[in-house]
Amino acid sequence: MGAFFASRGFVAVLQDMRGTFDSGGEYHPIRDDRRDGSDTLDWIVRQPWSNERVGSYGCSASGETQV
Repeated sequence: MGAFFASRGFVAVLQDMRGTFDSGGEYHPIRDDRRDGSDTLDWIVRQPWSNERVGSYGCSASGETQV
């Protein structure tokens, strides 16, 4: 899905939950999601390519943690 948005001029950032897939750390369901998501948003808006407008999408666990 990232390629879909990138091909339309958006920057696509994918974040794995801590301890899953290519992410470091230990996986603890729900425990770290809020802090990690907030840290990621802070990082995105500090990037030189950011216009500070951020959207998100996801399904399953990724969608649940966005809420």
